[in-house]
Amino acid sequence: MRHKKFGSRANDRHFNAAFFELFLHEFLSGTDGLVEAQPSMGRRPADFRVNLRLQDRTEFTYIVEATDIDLESGTALERDQNELSVFDKLNEISSPDFFLFLETQGKLKSTPPLGKLKDHFEKLINETDYDRLLRIFMLCGQDPTCLPRIPPFSHENWTLSGRMVPVLPENRPRYGKLISLYPSRVSPIDDIGKTKSRLEEKVKQHRDVENLIVALRCNLTNDRLDEALLGKLGPSLQVQVATNDSGVFHGPFHNRRKDGFWANNFGPQNENVIGVVAFYNLHPWSIGNLKAIFYSNPYVDKPMPGWTKSITHAEYLGGEVAVVEGVPPYTFLRDYEVIGNPFG
Repeated sequence: MRHKKFGSRANDRHFNAAFFELFLHEFLSGTDGLVEAQPSMGRRPADFRVNLRLQDRTEFTYIVEATDIDLESGTALERDQNELSVFDKLNEISSPDFFLFLETQGKLKSTPPLGKLKDHFEKLINETDYDRLLRIFMLCGQDPTCLPRIPPFSHENWTLSGRMVPVLPENRPRYGKLISLYPSRVSPIDDIGKTKSRLEEKVKQHRDVENLIVALRCNLTNDRLDEALLGKLGPSLQVQVATNDSGVFHGPFHNRRKDGFWANNFGPQNENVIGVVAFYNLHPWSIGNLKAIFYSNPYVDKPMPGWTKSITHAEYLGGEVAVVEGVPPYTFLRDYEVIGNPFG
């Protein structure tokens, strides 16, 4: 966490992975069970082993393996340290009247003169007529694309340009901080394939473990994780099912293609995994409003730790996924009164 290259993209990944394991240890320690970190598990140690005593006084042990799914990693969406330095410098500017909607062109191969870059945008902010720009903005129905483009800043073959968007008085930040929207990029991402591949990797490492839970720190949407686990949704089918008590029940139902992590065309697979818990966009500053969902394996019938039903969790019916709201994960942290949400 105090690596000499702190702030680099590569070290950010190591930081996030280390923080995730620290968070998981605290989370699991706040649930029922005795937590052991890095237990010896045959070929390689696991992240955590939890020994639990069930209500019938029997012992139940499960393993938790942590992994991080960063969809930007290895794609055109991933930003290098030079661009991150640019945005850090822009965020030093105080601008209560405008925020920047920026676009980049070209590849930034070296760090630009950050002082000149800051002066360029500060001058634009100070010399722009707020009332004139606001009139244009309101006449266009608050559509930023109708606003005039600002003069670009160039460095070698890289250009940073965009638009200044007037901030409505009721939306102004308390301390006049510049609201900087990072430039948009488009890149194809195989989010489902990447997720299944990471899960399969964990299963392969611990194939001999009976009760495995994989914990994900991820930035994909929960409906895409549904698809990675259960398979893609096929076309809707309108069906009628006769029942003894209520006559006829009408569909439609969705067919699930057998290409998910839980099952394929040959039937259920990865049956040693009792569930997957996803922590969405987990950061040190977001613990107080962290969203997590536990997905049980619908093809196994094994004991489940109590916390899996306490937090938000998925339930399955007819191939559909229903998300049942539960308590936030930070309620299990032993010092959650102090941690909470640092921003109120």
